[in-house]
Amino acid sequence: MVEDDAELAAACREKKAIVEADWAEKLPGAIRGCIAFLARAAAECDPSDPTAIHSMAGALKILAEVATTRQVLDVRLAKQAGQVRAEPFKVAS
Repeated sequence: MVEDDAELAAACREKKAIVEADWAEKLPGAIRGCIAFLARAAAECDPSDPTAIHSMAGALKILAEVATTRQVLDVRLAKQAGQVRAEPFKVAS
């Protein structure tokens, strides 16, 4: 087992850190791309189409969850770093 081999465990930790860093670096661009796609889709969809309305509502819910998760992570990371936010979160308009 990996836990029994210190060298293998260290190699696994190193590879995992590389994969996680790569994923984290790609995430902001992927989110921006998805938001741009949704903006184009919202502009082009038929506002009287129930399927389009349902899809846009679902996309909005997911975007709101992502924004909330980001805020929670920002607060946690700031607390870990000993930083205090001077202003409450602002919602971009």
